[in-house]
Amino acid sequence: MEQKFKKYVILPIIVVFIFFIGSLFGTYSAQTEIEDGALYSDELREKNNALKEENKDILDLVKQRDAIKKDYEKTKDKNKSLEEKISKKEDVLSDLTFEVIYAKRKPITLSPGQYIIGDVPVNRYRVESIGEGSNFTVNSMDGDLKVNTILGVDGVNSYTFFGEDGDVLETQADVKLKVIE
Repeated sequence: MEQKFKKYVILPIIVVFIFFIGSLFGTYSAQTEIEDGALYSDELREKNNALKEENKDILDLVKQRDAIKKDYEKTKDKNKSLEEKISKKEDVLSDLTFEVIYAKRKPITLSPGQYIIGDVPVNRYRVESIGEGSNFTVNSMDGDLKVNTILGVDGVNSYTFFGEDGDVLETQADVKLKVIE
């Protein structure tokens, strides 16, 4: 009977006790894992929130970069347009430079006759006919012929020369002398 008692009473008690101890260990172990998992989960949430904030900052920077890029493209197009306008204006200015230089000084009008450079200032001149034109000459102080041209209808519209001190100008018709600088 003692064997039967051991077999039917003690053995189930031992088995229940082992299950009880095992469940205590399991519960403790599971509770520890749950707590560790919760801590790990909290860490992950914090890291995730930090990454979300960092991602927002990055997205903001990308938006700023895109806005700056658009502004740059607009500015680049405006610069190109301005450079084209400047180039055109420089061409016009280049064409007008001669005319502007002439306009700075009032032209000298000469009637038919002879004139000496000295009475007429020493300069570089452009001579143009007034009216139909005629012969125009410049002789050096020594009498050497420096300019001999026909201005006007039968000749050239204008002629450029350098008048040195003592040169003698002779015209057969009215002419204008424009100073060239």
